[in-house]
Amino acid sequence: DIVTKADGAVGQVGGRAVGMVATGPKVLAQEIQGLDVPREAKGRARDIAEEIDKTKQKTRHSDLYRDILNYDYRFREVAVERTQEADDARKKRYFARKAYYDGDPRAARDGWVDAMQSWQDLLNKEEFADISIDSQFIREIIEIVDKFVIILDNINEIFTGKEPLQGLIRNKLKQDSDPDEVLAALDYAKGTFEKGDYAKCEEYFSRICNRFEGINFSTEFMKLAPLPDLRDKALEANAYYIRTLRKLDKPLPEPLPLRSYVELMMKHDEAFAAAVNSAQTGFQLLHESKAAEAQAAFDKSIELWKPLLDKYPLIPLDSTLQNYAELKLLAAGYVKALQDQKKELPKDFILNEFMK
Repeated sequence: DIVTKADGAVGQVGGRAVGMVATGPKVLAQEIQGLDVPREAKGRARDIAEEIDKTKQKTRHSDLYRDILNYDYRFREVAVERTQEADDARKKRYFARKAYYDGDPRAARDGWVDAMQSWQDLLNKEEFADISIDSQFIREIIEIVDKFVIILDNINEIFTGKEPLQGLIRNKLKQDSDPDEVLAALDYAKGTFEKGDYAKCEEYFSRICNRFEGINFSTEFMKLAPLPDLRDKALEANAYYIRTLRKLDKPLPEPLPLRSYVELMMKHDEAFAAAVNSAQTGFQLLHESKAAEAQAAFDKSIELWKPLLDKYPLIPLDSTLQNYAELKLLAAGYVKALQDQKKELPKDFILNEFMK
């Protein structure tokens, strides 16, 4: 644009000047010395080249400062804040907060999830996909997730694992305490367990469980298991650790790593309800002197308990747990149903250790 504003004489060499100005005014001066143009035009061309060079320097400095001050991220944050999705999210959050203080925490929970979904819709847009996890905007959304924990605590719930913003939570977790290393260590330790080297496994799984405990307490929201895959891996590590100790005929350490986390997950595991309900049906039938039908109901309950005992091997080792009491009662009911039918208890009865 600058070259095209030169006078008519400079215009004769404009095409060549455009190609030369990138090398700077000194080189341009050398190039135009031999051209048959008025001296004034040569001087004007040099002045234009110097102006272009200065502008380029300013542009380089501007780019440098923009990078230092994180200008582009800030600009996108401003753009994010002006979107309809951001406005919707704030409105939903406002009404969710109002519901909470009005004494309706479940309505607050639902409204908060809706607000989180609006933020998720916004982050799904291509133009905002690369906003830095360190940006103030993202930190504010993480704070929204932290506040959601207060609502869940109030109604005695944990994350369902289906809430929005899981990708953001995962990125935040990787920044604070990357779980990839502990997941790889878990796979290695499981392989060692299959080989029967339980002495090494004890050390491996102890460290892995402690690492998971650190991850679970790295943020407020991680305590309530927002990431189902990571929650399952933590439970798996605890289960392998307990199995290893049983193979070595060793007692559980005090404190047992991940114990409180495992108990929290058991409390909210819906699979227990089906097993308990089936046992209750068996007791009702037993009360009605229907021993055969009661046994069938107890058998169904036992089948439902099997995967739970595999998932939570802590249960038969801790008589203070509610689940232990339920299994002890189930075992007694099963024995009574067999006695009423004059049947013998199977030698490999899965609930034998609850009859001691």
